[in-house]
Amino acid sequence: MNLCKAILSLAVILGSSTYTNAQSTLNTVPPLSGGNGAQGTTFNLQTTGAIIISSFNAAFQSGTYNVDIWYSTTPISGTPNISTANGWTLIQTTSVTGLSAGLTPTLSNIPLTNPLTLPAGTYGFFIGGPSVSAVYTTWNSSNQDVFTDGTVTISTGQNIGYGGPAPSPPNHPRQFNGGVVYNMAAPCVAPPTAGTINAPSGVCSGANFSLNVTGSTQGSGLTFQWQSSSNGTTWANIAGATSPSLTTNITTATHYRRIITCSGQSATSSSVQININSFYQCYCNTTSQFGCVSYGSITNV
Repeated sequence: MNLCKAILSLAVILGSSTYTNAQSTLNTVPPLSGGNGAQGTTFNLQTTGAIIISSFNAAFQSGTYNVDIWYSTTPISGTPNISTANGWTLIQTTSVTGLSAGLTPTLSNIPLTNPLTLPAGTYGFFIGGPSVSAVYTTWNSSNQDVFTDGTVTISTGQNIGYGGPAPSPPNHPRQFNGGVVYNMAAPCVAPPTAGTINAPSGVCSGANFSLNVTGSTQGSGLTFQWQSSSNGTTWANIAGATSPSLTTNITTATHYRRIITCSGQSATSSSVQININSFYQCYCNTTSQFGCVSYGSITNV
């Protein structure tokens, strides 16, 4: 019996080895209490150690929205340009139900399909979307604008908090009404597990799309390298594509794969081929990466 208990205990430890300590949540609401809003808000997030983010909290007016979560390894200091060309990564686009009564914030939880591992450092974030009604606060000198639990710090306000639509939200200074849910990351265990790439089968030529990986090793100490190929045989590293996920665009069919490395040992995911959709699926008034999703005027001719 004691041996069985020992084996069971070991299995529990191994099964949760990517996390240390209990789950933590840091929110800016309260003390922030809304009062304003637009399509989205930027903020900086600093961590003193490696963390794994499992979800974000954010305030939206009543309704259902397609919400984008972007991040940059460069903290925000001045008006941002939220785009892949400027080093930003689209983590996820997901449907979120807003819970706020008008501009009084009630936070909605946004689980990440793929938890985001961040090494110690400071990062820029934007949560919102072109048709989103986010709730935020207009900064003034009497407002608290830095929120911390000693490990994670969320900074808002002057030269950091910009409200409105991406790529360059014009309203400033603003304060993000929301938060982050995370665990401290344990060191990765080698050899890593490559995981499976989630990808659309087809996209519109020149339109941004995102690739992410499920089932891969989580933890601190991981590095990533995305590769592309025109034929699925000859591969080349994509310059600067060293984040867990990849946001990019193509004009011809392209294959992708990701290499994950832990303690000098690497694993490579199976590749996926992304094809170009037919022109009639793309030439409409839409920003969807998959093509036309609703009726609208034809403007891209």
